Amino acid sequence: MSFIVKPVETFTLPLIIKEPTGVAETKEHDLAVTWKLLSKPERKALLKDIETAKKEHRELITQFAAGELEELPEFEFSDIALCEQLITGVDGLLTPDKEEIEYSAELLPELFDMDYVEAAFSAQLGEVLYGKAIRDLLEKN
Repeated sequence: MSFIVKPVETFTLPLIIKEPTGVAETKEHDLAVTWKLLSKPERKALLKDIETAKKEHRELITQFAAGELEELPEFEFSDIALCEQLITGVDGLLTPDKEEIEYSAELLPELFDMDYVEAAFSAQLGEVLYGKAIRDLLEKN
């Protein structure tokens, strides 16, 4: 048994999209999402940046609520922004004519316009950033 010392740059996770089709009915669609694997220092730095930005954004929300700001700036670490940064591929996307769509980050706004798709990607993003997916990946290796 041997181990080649080479960092893994990406990893792929299955993602199930549950499309609503009726009252309490859904149709499942299977995708495979490839994520950039951040090193421990990269992930730690990103999480620190997110926490700092959340604190700053909370202050902006307070200022906005008090009427001190006319417009509330968009949060720089939104789920879609993080997905644009961390997703490198999605297999299983099809046109209505069942033709395969090659993934690009420009597709994410269209996908995130569908609440049930956004919810699935956001849940997986949380797993990738905060633990479960990373723990599972490390256990396999």
